[in-house]
Amino acid sequence: MGFINKFNPKTHKQVYSFFTPEECTRISKILLRDEPMVLDIPNNEPSEYYTGTTNQFNVYNWLDNPDIIQFDIPKRLFTLPEFRQEKVLYVQCWANILRQGQKIPEHTHANDYHTEEEQFYASNTFISGPTTTGTHYNDAYERNEIGQMNLLGSQVTHGVRTHMSHTPRISMAMDIYCEKHPIIENAIRSSDTNFISSMSISDRIKRVQNRYLI
Repeated sequence: MGFINKFNPKTHKQVYSFFTPEECTRISKILLRDEPMVLDIPNNEPSEYYTGTTNQFNVYNWLDNPDIIQFDIPKRLFTLPEFRQEKVLYVQCWANILRQGQKIPEHTHANDYHTEEEQFYASNTFISGPTTTGTHYNDAYERNEIGQMNLLGSQVTHGVRTHMSHTPRISMAMDIYCEKHPIIENAIRSSDTNFISSMSISDRIKRVQNRYLI
């Protein structure tokens, strides 16, 4: 518990093989099939920086998708060293589907005004498309690998520069919080008192339990 004390949110970066290539092929088909459904969800808090399914990160959690459930992403998370001792995680999961001419501006998932206790993990997992578009971390280019997850501290700068191929570039991203994380606790309280927006906290963030721990 309290994993925020075990990593530097500005420098933490670990790489894991999260999905097999065959799994990525299946996941890619699901994400593309359900892309129109996700884009049709009303969003009262759209971002001025993102487009497509990335912009829907706050209204749809892909962990609730009936065909994504079969991949048991929570189980995979609890096998990672960062989360093995956690009893509960709160996970926000969205998809990035970039087409020719689109990009994800460089950004961090937390800012300097977040306290040490408010830091969390971010991740991106490359699913399909040209690997050469790559991802930039702290302005350094890295080529993508199918099924590879990059697990980041929440203040690591990252982004995807303009995608030039006609073939979509597809990835899956997550924000991951520990139990009783201040951001989660505040969101739950705000939801109870109707200060959060019309989006339910449960639509954005999913509570998952570690089945490995007794």
